[in-house]
Amino acid sequence: APLTSVVNTFGGTWFTKDWKAQVDSPAFKKATNFYVDLVKKHGEAGAAQSGFTECLNAMSQKKVAMWYDATSAAGS
Repeated sequence: APLTSVVNTFGGTWFTKDWKAQVDSPAFKKATNFYVDLVKKHGEAGAAQSGFTECLNAMSQKKVAMWYDATSAAGS
């Protein structure tokens, strides 16, 4: 979910209207590089291995200041 928001912000998209993949477009590549660099520089250690459950636990235990994911965790 977060990567899609970044890709859209950079003017990219996953697919065209006729379902042609756009993951190799300049906008998609720029967005992905930005996101990866951002997570590496400012994200938690091991962020790539943290799934929904790990992030929910960290947030519930007040170990993180922010968590960006789906609205399904809003009630938690």
